[in-house]
Amino acid sequence: MTFTMIDMNNLDANGILRDLLYNWGIVDYELLYHGGENGISCNALFIQNSRTDIVRLKFYRVNNARGDRRFSIEKIRKKMKSGEINEGDLLYISIFRSPNGVPVIYFINLTHNKLK
Repeated sequence: MTFTMIDMNNLDANGILRDLLYNWGIVDYELLYHGGENGISCNALFIQNSRTDIVRLKFYRVNNARGDRRFSIEKIRKKMKSGEINEGDLLYISIFRSPNGVPVIYFINLTHNKLK
């Protein structure tokens, strides 16, 4: 996580993340119209040492000629202030299938897990 990612809540959706989302049938960035208002929102699990929070993620394409692929994490600045996410942290994002068959996105802060 860089300061800009946290401050602007604007994270690049790299090819690995885009493939993961596509393969699980969650988001096909190629079908999204440009502009944040055309994005797709999903709940995700933010797994920490002593608790798991449900956090809203939004996947979208920037409203520019390239349509850069991005995503945002709900209340990321609040999570920075509480020490749950910090500048320089590495987040692990993946997906599992729940018992009812629905894919669930989750992420873990691999660098800092403040709560014990």
